[in-house]
Amino acid sequence: METKLFFAPKAFIIKDGKVLVVRESTTHPTNTHAGEYSLIGGRIKDDEPWQGGFKREVSEEIGADIKIGQPIYVSESYNEVNGEHWHIVRCFFLCQIKNNEIRLNKEHDDFKWIDPKNYKHENLIYNLHAVFEEYLKQ
Repeated sequence: METKLFFAPKAFIIKDGKVLVVRESTTHPTNTHAGEYSLIGGRIKDDEPWQGGFKREVSEEIGADIKIGQPIYVSESYNEVNGEHWHIVRCFFLCQIKNNEIRLNKEHDDFKWIDPKNYKHENLIYNLHAVFEEYLKQ
């Protein structure tokens, strides 16, 4: 079976020393992490410049515009989703939110601002722990 390669930038949005996380809902199309918190962002379309695609993903998920900053971490995973083999390369960027209003789409049912030092006490998707560890080294 063919493996699909995806680039998925993720927003590590900082405001007043806290990080924005969103909870995946049961109506999320892949429904792989329902009930767990994650960072905003997602897969870029093949014909889409990555920065425009990244801002599109953020806008679709939380209705906000961001300023993209420096990358802080890169990870990859190999997953089977809906019967397909996916290779996902994620790049996590420090970001600033340009407005304060968060409007979640149907993929997420909650959001919160967390203290990055307390990430282990949050119900985060397991693959985010290394991102928070890297951020805390700065």
